[in-house]
Amino acid sequence: MAHLRTGIVLTRRSGALAKLMPLAVLGLAGPLGGGDQFWSWITLHDHVRAMVFLLDHPTVTGPVNLTGPHPDTQADVVRALGRELHRPAVLPVPSFAMHLVLGELAGEILYSQRALPTVLTGAGFAWDHPDLRTAMAWVGQEGKQFEPPSDPVPPPDGSTPPGDPTPLEPLTP
Repeated sequence: MAHLRTGIVLTRRSGALAKLMPLAVLGLAGPLGGGDQFWSWITLHDHVRAMVFLLDHPTVTGPVNLTGPHPDTQADVVRALGRELHRPAVLPVPSFAMHLVLGELAGEILYSQRALPTVLTGAGFAWDHPDLRTAMAWVGQEGKQFEPPSDPVPPPDGSTPPGDPTPLEPLTP
């Protein structure tokens, strides 16, 4: 059995990058603390692919780092995000400010971890986004394709649309 150890998952919808995204869009993102801490990252897309790969390869056992093959510094990640968004990414946020605003969570964000996916690489996994350029290009496109409508259009015959929980309400306590 594989024991997954996940790095920073890059997606614009949640996690560290989702918190940085509003600032990055405004051109107000920059290095956090010194910016020299390593962020061992993986895109959500590759994270899911890696989990499926491990399910298909049950001989891979023990701790498995689910990270991209090339950890980067936090400053590099923010710079790459800025490039993808065509925004500057130079405004630093000092460590003390992070601690004042985020408390103990700041320590997790400022912590440096250079984890390498040696087991995943050795098992033959191939990333779709092995570097920051391809990862941020994917993040930039994420959500622009296959976005579900906010209000599903009801069927023309007035019946309940598939997936609507309404028919289950009488059955649930």
